[in-house]
Amino acid sequence: MRKLPPNIPRPTTTAKGLTGTQAFHDSAWKHVRGQARYIDDLPEPAELLHAAVGQSTHAHARITAMDLSEVWAYPGVVSVMTVEDVPGHTDIGPVFPGDPVLAGDVVEHVGQPLFAVAATSHRAARQAARLAKVSYEPLPAALTAEAALDQQLFVRPSHTQLRGDPDKALAEAPNRLQAQMHVGGQEHFYLEGQACLVEPTEDAGVFVHTSSQHPSEVQKLVAEVLDLPIHEVQVEVRRMGGGFGGKETQAAPLASAISTSSSSSSSTSSSVRPAAEWDSRGVTSTFIVRRPLSSPASRRYTPRARAREGTQAENSTCWPPL
Repeated sequence: MRKLPPNIPRPTTTAKGLTGTQAFHDSAWKHVRGQARYIDDLPEPAELLHAAVGQSTHAHARITAMDLSEVWAYPGVVSVMTVEDVPGHTDIGPVFPGDPVLAGDVVEHVGQPLFAVAATSHRAARQAARLAKVSYEPLPAALTAEAALDQQLFVRPSHTQLRGDPDKALAEAPNRLQAQMHVGGQEHFYLEGQACLVEPTEDAGVFVHTSSQHPSEVQKLVAEVLDLPIHEVQVEVRRMGGGFGGKETQAAPLASAISTSSSSSSSTSSSVRPAAEWDSRGVTSTFIVRRPLSSPASRRYTPRARAREGTQAENSTCWPPL
């Protein structure tokens, strides 16, 4: 058997990533130097359009009329889109239905998007969106968790876990306790707000830069809204400036709305600026949203809990049964 030479030189370098050695985040040096690119840091493509939405001012109401003539007339506005202009699905509920990309006849919360505006600047899009004249027929609104419970208004069907007869046990208990708890919890505040950049591709599809924790969900919903095969929608998430679950589903409405606006603002022949025409397949406009379309970057919940307990004697609980 061949023998190794007696003096083998020791390696001058060590392998990286060995167990027990210190490891750095791949983008750590970019973060500390301010060189990490987020969506808002991407160079603006030529002929970039900016999107904004008009929002509901009612918690629950029926839209009786919507005049967008002044929105169209605002300088810099290229196109205005309502739910009737969506070429594909209008419901973008990621798990269960009930989340329209743009409102139809009824609005169900303050700030719900009614229409989308595409303009040559972010300021022009936001200013134009405020000029819509919308008439409402107010409908009853449950504005607190208590009111919703009293009216049996639930987002999804209730789920009950039951063992024994709680009403009978509580009625027979000599000692009863009833209380309720309110929790005004605040979710983590991620520093980067919702942002999205959509570019047309040469195959009549779209390339979506999104700050999302669920890029495949964004891809699916954008494809459904645009009525495109899913392979014609490409989604990239380079990095996020925080998420904490708030960018798992909330990124999809932005991407869907501006992708549809991009699809609707098609150029005619070789014109430099996209003309205000509707064409669900002529995707030629690049859109960006740098701020939230309909909601702030953080979310607040106000859970309510009601509890009843019965005991037979001190330090003895009769409900729930063991």
